[in-house]
Amino acid sequence: MKNDTKSDHYYRRRAVKISLTLGFLALLISLSYGILKPFIPFLVWGIVFSVGIYPLHRKLMQVLGNRAKLSAVLITLIALSIIAVPITLFTRSTVESIKQTVEAIENETWEIPPPNESLKEWPLIGKSAYSFLSSANQNMEATFQKYK
Repeated sequence: MKNDTKSDHYYRRRAVKISLTLGFLALLISLSYGILKPFIPFLVWGIVFSVGIYPLHRKLMQVLGNRAKLSAVLITLIALSIIAVPITLFTRSTVESIKQTVEAIENETWEIPPPNESLKEWPLIGKSAYSFLSSANQNMEATFQKYK
């Protein structure tokens, strides 16, 4: 009988220990998921791209004499250039446009071009946008004073 109590006590302690361990593990997994949740779409897209690019990697590797690292570096550089070149061109264009606009404002030669007639046909905002741009084209200062 005394032995039964000891083994019963042992199993209870062990059950409590296992329950606490599983509870903390569940809490840790839950917190980890909360931290990783914003990055899950990027992980999924990374997996999709990896699976999609793998055949290209294998062919390029064969062409380069089974040099896997060189193939991976070349694919990475190509992918980065596909992203970086348009961003660079867009940034340069935007900076140039801002410079021209600031220069025109400083020289007081800045004008708003007349609106296109098709603007009137836009739903909801077409007529009001057309009248605002027409007014600004004819007399910019008075238009902006009106909406100040």
